[in-house]
Amino acid sequence: MEIIEILAYAPKNMAQFINFCLKGDRDEHGQPRVATSGGGLKTGVFDWLNGLVPVVREVHFFTTPDASPVSMFVAVVKGPAGNPEPGHATRPWMTDIAGFQEFVLPWLNLPRDGQFGTVPGFPDVAQLRAAILPVQPRADLDQAFRTRQSEVNSIPFNRVSGGQDAVRAAFRGDPGTDLKAVLDEIAKLK
Repeated sequence: MEIIEILAYAPKNMAQFINFCLKGDRDEHGQPRVATSGGGLKTGVFDWLNGLVPVVREVHFFTTPDASPVSMFVAVVKGPAGNPEPGHATRPWMTDIAGFQEFVLPWLNLPRDGQFGTVPGFPDVAQLRAAILPVQPRADLDQAFRTRQSEVNSIPFNRVSGGQDAVRAAFRGDPGTDLKAVLDEIAKLK
């Protein structure tokens, strides 16, 4: 059985959130900034997801049009057949992505009983319906993810210090990792 998750977020600013997904939050030298909470590197959503591969096999993205009353960003994530890998089964994922919560509205700690309307500031049904109905596929983001996934999957992991585990940890932005150093080492292999 395949694992398919449908994840929806309300970005504070859609353009900034999409930039974070694509590139992370980087300083003037291109280095991912360190998150104030947890100490991980803000490598961004796409690099973080590629740090989980082969767990994440395919992702499709959707957004509301710019004029929507509520901005929604939706990801349909296809995982592996069978059980998820140990260590990657904990949800919600967004609490693991360094810097993620800075870019979305603070409803991430929604009640597990599904009673979202009890959360202060959560949109009413009319706003949600208006936001969800016009969600449009984002082929540009799908392609950007596939391109990055292909780049990551072509890395000769056995020739990089620490191997696949170290490379994937750097893409996830795990505390203590140095993505730039890993990418520099990979560039020297080409």
